[in-house]
Amino acid sequence: MMNSSCISVIEKHFASQNPQTYIVDVHTKSEMNEIIAHFSVGNTIIISASDYCKNDELPRLDNLYDVVSRKNGNILVTELTSFVRFNGERELKTDRKSVV
Repeated sequence: MMNSSCISVIEKHFASQNPQTYIVDVHTKSEMNEIIAHFSVGNTIIISASDYCKNDELPRLDNLYDVVSRKNGNILVTELTSFVRFNGERELKTDRKSVV
């Protein structure tokens, strides 16, 4: 399994006493698909940032953050860093702080 160490880190985070939002960035779509397939079994909630986009627009991050903040349990948010990077490194650091 290509992402076994990444999956182990995510599982350890989910098993912690007080898990907070944890952003994972992978290099390829196949790596992300492997992680999604692994966590699709069980109670993990998987949310895609692209679900919060209108045609040809960046995602509405406030809406995404609101949904994530109201969910309970293990949440895996995909595609977030891909979109946030369009805004530049400074904005990525700002957005990351607002999620954590």
